[in-house]
Amino acid sequence: MMKKWDSNFVNLDSIDFSSKKNLGRLQKLKFFDLTNQDDLILDLFCGRGDTSYGLNNCRPKVINGDLSFNLLKINKHAKNKIQLNALLLPFKNNQFNAVIIQGGLHHLDSFDQVTICFNELKRILKSNGYVFISEPGNTLVLKLWLFLIKRTNLWKLSPYSRNWHSVYREEEKAHSLYLENVNNLITYLKKNWVIEFHKVGLVTEFLTLKNIVM
Repeated sequence: MMKKWDSNFVNLDSIDFSSKKNLGRLQKLKFFDLTNQDDLILDLFCGRGDTSYGLNNCRPKVINGDLSFNLLKINKHAKNKIQLNALLLPFKNNQFNAVIIQGGLHHLDSFDQVTICFNELKRILKSNGYVFISEPGNTLVLKLWLFLIKRTNLWKLSPYSRNWHSVYREEEKAHSLYLENVNNLITYLKKNWVIEFHKVGLVTEFLTLKNIVM
C-alpha cells in the first residue's frame, strides 16, 4: 500500500512534465557538457525515475535509487532501479562518474545527515566526478509561497496546490531545517568540494560540484 506522502507526491506532476522539468534543470547545471554517454550515473532520491526516463537515449547508464519502493515501481519506463538508504549507499568506492540530486536533500532529517550523505557521495564517485544538485532555495518567492500554502486557503484552489499542501505538511520539519542550514551547507561544500556552478533562481538553488580527493 502506498504511503500518504508517496501518494501526494505522485499527484503533483505527470511523469512527462516532471521529466522535462528535471532535464531543464540539468541543462542549467551543465550536466550535458560535463557528462558522456558511457558515464555511469546515479540518480539519488530519484522518486519515480522521471529524470532517467528523459535521459534514456542520451545517458542510458543511469541507476535509479530511492528509499521509497512504492515510488520506484510507478514509472515502467525507468530502468535499473534500486531501493537504498542515501546515508549508506550500497556501491563500491570510485564507481560512478556522476550523481544527480533533484529535490532530495531537503528530505533528510538533520544537517548531520546531509553531510553524511555527501561523504557517501565522495566515496562512490570517481576522482573529478560530478554531483548535479537542484534543491529549494532560501528565496523570498519560496518563502512567500510556503506562507500562502501554510497560512491561507490558497491550497484549496486546485488539485495541484492541495497535493502540494499535503506534501509540505508531511515534510515541513525537514524542509524548514534544510533551508535554515543552506548557508552552512555552502560553507561545508566549499571546504570539501569544488563548486563548478552555483546559482539561485526564483525558488531553486542550483549546484554543480566536482569531487576532489582530500
